[in-house]
Amino acid sequence: MQLVHVIQVGMDVDGDGSSALDRSRIYYFGQSFGGAYGAVFLGVAPDVLVGVPNAAGGPGIDANRLSPFNRPPVRKSLGGAEGNSSCARFAPSTGAQKVERETDGIIGS
Repeated sequence: MQLVHVIQVGMDVDGDGSSALDRSRIYYFGQSFGGAYGAVFLGVAPDVLVGVPNAAGGPGIDANRLSPFNRPPVRKSLGGAEGNSSCARFAPSTGAQKVERETDGIIGS
């Protein structure tokens, strides 16, 4: 929002003493995490007339939680270990989750 304000006041980019950027043409493009931030930014910056939040993801906690890369560390931090039947195991071919409870013998998928 500060950059929007600076452009509106007048920004001399090339050092000639005059405003180099057109204050009526301030746009936003955000890719991935920039798309997620851009969705909020565009809601609170009415002077930005056009915005494209491209491939905006969800909250960071969900990105970490759902990432295949992070599954083993998350599983370990929750007290489980690979091969332990009390924690979630992921079928490599389908990504489906299989949970087995030792206490009652119930298997759910």
